[in-house]
Amino acid sequence: MKPTFIALLALCLCLPVAGADKKPKIVPNGQKAKAAIEKEIRFRLDKPTGTLTESDLGKVKTLDLTRKKISDVSNLKGLKQVRWLWLNSNQICDVSALRNLRQLTSLHLENNQLGDTDSLKELR
Repeated sequence: MKPTFIALLALCLCLPVAGADKKPKIVPNGQKAKAAIEKEIRFRLDKPTGTLTESDLGKVKTLDLTRKKISDVSNLKGLKQVRWLWLNSNQICDVSALRNLRQLTSLHLENNQLGDTDSLKELR
């Protein structure tokens, strides 16, 4: 019984440490993330169905994509008139696709996995 107890104790003590050195897993944009982005855009435009045109995207001024499991922001570069953009609590590493959103006055990127944000220096 004593060897079994020692083995169980050792196992219990080692389990929490076994995965401690792993980096957070970055999940690529999946269909759920893309659907969440489209849903928010449609909500802002009050356009529940139909094709989203370039003209439609130009009408979006505010977009809240907090906690949508987004890792890639390149599909947001068509939002040329967006002024307020919330991207908090996602899995974003690269924000260079946002550098041409010249109308941005408020950009929220808290709780992401950002490295280099130099590409955003030209934004207000």
